[in-house]
Amino acid sequence: MSTTTANTGTLVIRLDRLFVPENVRELDEEWVAQLQLSINARGKVTEPIKVIDADLAVHGDAYDYVLVAGFHRTEAARRLGHETIPGVYGDPEHEHTDRAVENIMHKTLNPYEQAVAIRRSLDEGKSEQQAGELLGMSQNLVTRRVKLLELPDAAQRLVGDGTLSLESVEPMRVIAQANPALLDAAIDFIAECGEEIAPDDFVYQPLSILMAAVEATEREVFAAPLGEVPLKSDLLSTDETTTALIAEARELHKQTNPYSYGDPHIRFTEAEIDRARAAGVLLEYGEENPVATDLAVYQDLCRTAVAAGVEALKQQATERTQEEESIFGTPSKKEKADPDDERTTLEKKHRAEMRQLAATAHSANLDLGDSLRNGLTAVDPDDINVARFFVYGLLGQDNPNGWARDTVVSAIALRGIRLVIGDFREDKTKERKDGSRGVLRITYGDGDKHENQSHWLWKYLDGARSAGELYGRALVVIAAEQYASRLVVPSSQQTKPLSWPSHKDTALKALTKLAGPHIAPTLKALGKAIAKAEREHKEALTALADAQCRTEASSTTADEPDVEDDLGDEHPENHDLNSLDSNPGPCTDEHQEQIDTGDSAVTNAISHIPLPPPVDASKFEQVNEGPAPMADLEDHTEAGAEDVVDASADIDF
Repeated sequence: MSTTTANTGTLVIRLDRLFVPENVRELDEEWVAQLQLSINARGKVTEPIKVIDADLAVHGDAYDYVLVAGFHRTEAARRLGHETIPGVYGDPEHEHTDRAVENIMHKTLNPYEQAVAIRRSLDEGKSEQQAGELLGMSQNLVTRRVKLLELPDAAQRLVGDGTLSLESVEPMRVIAQANPALLDAAIDFIAECGEEIAPDDFVYQPLSILMAAVEATEREVFAAPLGEVPLKSDLLSTDETTTALIAEARELHKQTNPYSYGDPHIRFTEAEIDRARAAGVLLEYGEENPVATDLAVYQDLCRTAVAAGVEALKQQATERTQEEESIFGTPSKKEKADPDDERTTLEKKHRAEMRQLAATAHSANLDLGDSLRNGLTAVDPDDINVARFFVYGLLGQDNPNGWARDTVVSAIALRGIRLVIGDFREDKTKERKDGSRGVLRITYGDGDKHENQSHWLWKYLDGARSAGELYGRALVVIAAEQYASRLVVPSSQQTKPLSWPSHKDTALKALTKLAGPHIAPTLKALGKAIAKAEREHKEALTALADAQCRTEASSTTADEPDVEDDLGDEHPENHDLNSLDSNPGPCTDEHQEQIDTGDSAVTNAISHIPLPPPVDASKFEQVNEGPAPMADLEDHTEAGAEDVVDASADIDF
């Protein structure tokens, strides 16, 4: 029996006498592991669990208490081999409320809260390892949180509240080491424009965000990228030498590129970047253009880069003049012009002009990049044309030469639209010979033809009148294919949902968050029922194999009662026969193989044939080539797509 500790009211509960109810939320394995570390470091469970008295009529005499709150602590204590756990009485009338409160209160600390907890432990004189053990954190996690502690408190809070991702810590540390004032400016900018900056943006383009912060801030800070020299920028020095170099560069650019508009594109070379690095004013991260953090050094680098650019333009001008003289030189008056020579001259002239235009194209491409980045980097999400490009581009189109089956649209039509839209379902009840009503038969059309369903899909999408509605309708048809139960079609037509590959599975995670809350409860219940049926059948097969094993073991022992005496120690394998009598069970690989095979037989008996692996949507024929940016869904079991059965016994195909 459990005992009560004097003066504290705390119960000492034997874990083997504690009833843990079913149907509680699933255990968070990571949280249980952290609790194990913490309990092991302290040597005991310090926070009591909540219990109520067991009901003799319900639980019998095997249990003293029923667990109300503290499922993770209880599991951690069990895994550590503890025999008892401290507990306190909960209110029997509020048993379910207490469990709900625990579910709400239980959460893993966010990175900022973890860092604060570690800081307090370190301030008390504990080592990182000791702090990790007490807090239930791994050494690697503690080390990463200590790096977060190196940042200003405002930066730590941005990571803690999710404005910036954990991966943003490293680029922020790089900026802080180069110039702390720059990081402060970036933090202020992100705090003000948090809604416009995604959590991972600072991971992939920290220097670009830093430049935007420098332009927007009123702080006394400087930063400029060492990519292309901004000839029209106010940052350039106004001394006579620099002004003259820029004017000369513009004049030479007109000579060498007569068809080009705007200023020449002069880029910083590795020589200028090395000088900034040597001066200790260079900020580098990833593949972005490095940034100079000192104005005087930057202006000197610009002057050097422009001077080098002028020399390069002079060389281009000289080569152009020589080429023109070699091509357009006039023939001597004494010589009579040959028509073939004139034709050759015209061809040479044309090729020369094309080479000049090709040289101009280099600058035009850079102009294009600047124009696109300035005009298209941020678009209106409510623009219907933006939505149409991404939605229709994602889905592609059917084969223009006929209704091809191997397209994304046809797959969605056959595997989703056909099964979830009532227009394509036909219910029939046949009449028996005796006049009574027969079994209800349900059909879903031809599984090889999708013309009607595809027409329905396009009509549904074309009916959208706003960008948001178009995005939503596209999600409807995609989610329908992902989650639709294939149980209602013949096994030959059962397939896994399409997989939609994407960078870092971003599309998969987004689709799950968007569609998951809207999955019908009936479909979720179906998936759980199927999983339960398969589990119970496997258990039955295991029990049957155990019984067969024991029967065979008993038969062998009866037929050869003196095996050990006859064989002696030369055949030690006979001891296995004795072990079968004392500990019967799945004792041979053969029987275990029967169990495993039986498990496969369950699936085959239910769905006739194993389902193929998920189909990569990018492998389907699309007129607009390129990988589709989505991945397979995570929660197939909840949606009824993981465990598949065949309901064809009651359906007429």
